[in-house]
Amino acid sequence: MKKTKKIMVIDKEAHTLSKIYFIADVRKYQVITLGDFDQAGAVLAKEVPDILVINCDLYKGDVSSFITMVKRISSHIRIIGCSWCISAVFKRKSSPFTLDAFIKLPMDVRKFSLAMEAIEYDYAMFPLEMFNYP
Repeated sequence: MKKTKKIMVIDKEAHTLSKIYFIADVRKYQVITLGDFDQAGAVLAKEVPDILVINCDLYKGDVSSFITMVKRISSHIRIIGCSWCISAVFKRKSSPFTLDAFIKLPMDVRKFSLAMEAIEYDYAMFPLEMFNYP
């Protein structure tokens, strides 16, 4: 029996979620959505996804700490971060290298699809502007 691939998304934005659902459907992934990070620990313990997509803007603390917690649950979870403001996330909240891919919001379907493909082929994907912030 073939294992169902899963994406877990922590985001509230309907526009972003619709794009994720579209690409997930094309790539035959089941999608689990969460509206905030408070639920994530308990749900991740029961439902271990292949890919976790997180809106870094929703997290109030250090995103690296959250990612460390996720990696303790399973080191095989691949993580895609997204944010409206790249510099704010990585100045205050995290190192980009704790993620497998990063997408600047508003989410572009093509970029999300490329991030999924990069993860499937075991690559990392970061936008160039991420390395140019002051």
